[in-house]
Formats: sequence, structure tokens, C-alpha cells
Amino acid sequence: MNENELFEDEDIFESTPGTEGGLRGQILDFMRDQLNDEAGPQLESDVVPIAGGSSQQHFAFTASWFNGTKRVKRQLILRQEPASGIVEANMALESVVLSAMRGGQIPIPMLQWSDLTPSYFDTRTLVFERSRGEADRAVLRDKDPFKLGAEGRVDLARSMAGLLAELHAMDPAEASLDLVMPYPDDAVMSEVNKWDYAVDRESLDPDQRLKPARDWLQINLQQAPGYLCLVHGDFRPANILVDDGRISALLDWEMAHLGDPAEDVGWYTCSIYRTEHFPAGWSVEDFLARYVDMGGPELEPERVKFWQVFAVFKLTVIALRAIRKLESGLTGPRPPVDRLIDQLNADIA
Repeated sequence: MNENELFEDEDIFESTPGTEGGLRGQILDFMRDQLNDEAGPQLESDVVPIAGGSSQQHFAFTASWFNGTKRVKRQLILRQEPASGIVEANMALESVVLSAMRGGQIPIPMLQWSDLTPSYFDTRTLVFERSRGEADRAVLRDKDPFKLGAEGRVDLARSMAGLLAELHAMDPAEASLDLVMPYPDDAVMSEVNKWDYAVDRESLDPDQRLKPARDWLQINLQQAPGYLCLVHGDFRPANILVDDGRISALLDWEMAHLGDPAEDVGWYTCSIYRTEHFPAGWSVEDFLARYVDMGGPELEPERVKFWQVFAVFKLTVIALRAIRKLESGLTGPRPPVDRLIDQLNADIA
């Protein structure tokens, strides 16, 4: 079995969505506060849990309210921090990023309301207007869930490289993101150490199976880049909406931060994601060339390699956290930790 087959069907990031519970009443109370008494908000559908990532819970519903001249109806997505997630995420920061980027060139979901205290919900909550399109992590695979055809999948893969270049070319200062996001003294060291320290702090690796990779990352630590960009943190096909073969929105900004553009590139091109991200006729070299052609910085091969190894290490830490949660009673698929570690060791060999 080669690296392109190894993790093809492993949904490391997927988790079992929560249940509706008392959300209906909370949503109505929240909407009355966000609108006004005269608006008369109503729920026009059930609140339905939908599949989401490992760090958030998602629910879909339709609501209506009176806007002064007529009653309008909107399809909405409610996004909540779960009681126990496996990825540390900052929803308050995510709301700031999305608000700052509204109206820009990067297609993002429309943030409607936020409850970050929280005052109306059990946990911090964002409400989005539902964007056009669908998401499927297999969109670039031969499974072809959206029936794009071989050429259409390559076109979409080209668009993803261009979108990432466009994101990294954006000046964070123009959106004042450098004022509201943590500004690292060393963007490489701070990101690596955050995940490295988690292994010891959470006692995730008592048998020291990650030691070779942790040592490799410290020995091969790259210098901080000359400039910082907005790093998405989880840029991949699973986090785009596709409408008629085109990208309509880039989702899931909870791991966004200021950092090295090569971090997103390494994440997208790492060994584990090769099948998921690279359809026939489209290679890592094609991706990197397209990324540069569309305005992304030229990246040294050793820098890309470093972040590719880091990506597999980060995924392994997330998987070990998921195992810990499963052992404590959380339900969901069991991540392939052994194979992740084997792949990580192969990458640094």
C-alpha cells in the first residue's frame, strides 16, 4: 500500500455531531435580541445537526423575520464550540477574522450574529447565512461526488492553489488583523512549540513514539519568514463549498493565525493528503507552480518539507487527543494513530 492509499478513507477530522436539545428556544430568544420585538422571528424548519469538524458543532435551520416591509426567510448555519473538542480553537478570533474580511476578495461565509459571552447558548456560538454550494472532502478524488469529471476536478484543484495564493497575498494590516490577532515574535517556533508542548502537557505520548519527529522538527526548525500572512490553518478540499464546479466559500477559520505562508502549503501538500488533494493529472509540483503564478511567494523546498512533516505531526497530535476522548466516552471513528506515526517516521527518514 502506497502513501496515496494509506489514509484515503480515514476521516481524522470528522466527529459525531451533537443533538438538537434545547436549541430551538435558545435560537428564538437570541434572534429576538439580535432583531427586535416587532421583527417576530420564527423558526421555519427543524434544527438539524450536520456533519462538521472535530472542533465545532454545526446545525442547519431556516428562520424568518419581518424586516419592516416584508417577512424574509433565511437558511442559516449555527456553529458552536462543543463541550469537549480535540482541536483548540478560538471562536472569538474567528468572528473577528470573518468580520474583517467581509467584502474582500476571499469568499467567506456571511457571519450574521455571534454570542461569544455566551449569553443565550450553552457555549460560544456563531450564526451564518448558509452559502451556496456543498462541501465534500472527496471532491477531488475519483469518487467525484459532484460529477465534475476529471478535467473539472483538475480545474477545481487549480482554483484552490490560486485561492491560497490570494489569501497569502492579502496584507493583514489592511484589514487591521495585525492589531487583533496574536503577533508572534517567531512564527515558526511559536506554532511548532504550541503543538510540541501539548504532547507533554496532555501526556499524549507516554511511550515516546513521537520523539524522533519532535527531535527532527527542532533540529530542522526554519527561520521565521520575512513577512507574516494570514494562515488559514486547515486549508483543504473538505473546507470549501463548491457551487457549479467553482469555490463559493472557504470555511472553518477557527485555526487561523498570522504566520508563515509555507505552513498552509505544507498542510495541503503533506503525504497523508496526497490522494485527497491531488486528482489524476495534478501534482504537488503543479500546485506549487500555480500557487507562485497566482501571486504566492516562492518557497524553498526545505521550508515546504519542514511544514509537510509538521502537518503530519499536528495530525498525529490531534488523533492522539481523539483517542483520549474516545477512551473517556466520546463517540466517533477511531483515528489510525499507528499508521500516522509510521507515515511520520517515513517522512523524516
